[in-house]
Amino acid sequence: WQFLKLAFSSPDQTMSGLGVLFSGAASYSDSSDLSGGATRSADFRAWMSPVIGSVPNFQTLGADPAAAMARGASTVEIALLPESQWLLNLNGLLNNELMMFSYPTYAFVLDFPLARWRDPVPADPNAPVELAAVEVLANWLTHTTRQARLVTYGLRPASSDPTAADRLFSAAEAYGIQLSPDFSQTVQPPTRSEAQSLIQWFTQTGRR
Repeated sequence: WQFLKLAFSSPDQTMSGLGVLFSGAASYSDSSDLSGGATRSADFRAWMSPVIGSVPNFQTLGADPAAAMARGASTVEIALLPESQWLLNLNGLLNNELMMFSYPTYAFVLDFPLARWRDPVPADPNAPVELAAVEVLANWLTHTTRQARLVTYGLRPASSDPTAADRLFSAAEAYGIQLSPDFSQTVQPPTRSEAQSLIQWFTQTGRR
């Protein structure tokens, strides 16, 4: 066909899509730290433009391109998506054709932090109550029972790896999913302003 058709979620609508741009910037600059302006590099953006242009239609793919690919014969050869999307759609994907998975050298990890906004001025009289509520929620989320259920959704526990007993992961090992991938070069995102600039550039690039 003389070209490849790619898939990833739209970076201006999903965090996973923006993570693809971050991973691309890290790969181009050969560094996991994007704080030095790597996403603003004109050379990186020129390199990334044809990658973006290889996605047939972001709207058709939607927020879960793996689910779209699993519904029928796919016109996509390569896709960069969250691990959980691949795992949850594995059976449907394999019904259409053989899939092989690999992990990018510079992975952007979606770690779902729990945070509470604090406004120091003026002092909030409800702050102690809110802090206690956040702590209760954090304890509930990190409880062994809740953490054990994460693997059934294709998610990894906060402080451990899946095991061979976790069927969703073990069923995908033959196709490249790893129980303990190497996350030693996790991408460190750029500043908020640089991320916004990257999203704006993507939006303009996608309209050409």
